[in-house]
Amino acid sequence: MAEKDDVYEDDAALLAAITGESAPDTPELRAAREDIDVLRTQLALIADELAPPAQVVPLAPYRHRRLKVALVGVAAAGVLTLLGGGVALLDVPGNSSSDQGVSSAAGGSTEKSALPDLVSLACAETIVRGTVTTVEGTEVTLRVTHAYKPTPGPTAVTFTTDTPLTLGAPVLVVLSPDSTTPDDLFVGTQEIGAQLPALTRALKEYSSCTP
Repeated sequence: MAEKDDVYEDDAALLAAITGESAPDTPELRAAREDIDVLRTQLALIADELAPPAQVVPLAPYRHRRLKVALVGVAAAGVLTLLGGGVALLDVPGNSSSDQGVSSAAGGSTEKSALPDLVSLACAETIVRGTVTTVEGTEVTLRVTHAYKPTPGPTAVTFTTDTPLTLGAPVLVVLSPDSTTPDDLFVGTQEIGAQLPALTRALKEYSSCTP
C-alpha cells in the first residue's frame, strides 16, 4: 500500500509540475519541476540542432556531420531517459545563479564534463542529487531530492570538499564506501543535466561492482 501511495504522490506531483497548478511544496513536487526543466533543456538542444540554418552555408566535412548527429542522438537519449523515468529523474530549476560548474564556483576555468568510468560508478556506495542546506568550512550537508544509489536512499548526505558551495546550490555527488570525500561532484543545472543520461545508462549496464 505504501508503494502505491508513493507512486500516486509522484504522479500527482508530475501532473502539478506540468500544468502549473498550485500544490503543497513537497520534495516530490520540487523534483518533478526540476525534471520538467531539464526536459525542456534537452528538447531545446534537439530543436537547435535540427532547425534549418538561417542562411546557406557550406556543408561541413562528413566527420563533423557525424559528430553533430551523435550530439543530437545523445540529447534525444537524455529526453527518452527522462520520459521513461518520469519523476524518478532530475531535479533542478533552470537558469539560476546556482547554475555554475564546480570550477567556475571556485574561480577556475575548467569545468568537469564527464562522470567516472562505468565500473567506478557501479562500485560507488552513494550517488545522490539534491540541494545544499548547510556549509560549515569544508563540511557540506545535502538535502537529497533523488537517490540513484542506493534506492531507497538517505534523506540527507554530509561530505567534505574544498569546492566552494552556496546554500541552495543543486549538486550531484558520487561517494565510495566509507568515504566522506566525493569521487565526483557536479554543481548546477547544466552540469548535472549533462551527466544524467550517462549516469542512468551506467547504472543499468553495471548493476554490481566488478574488481
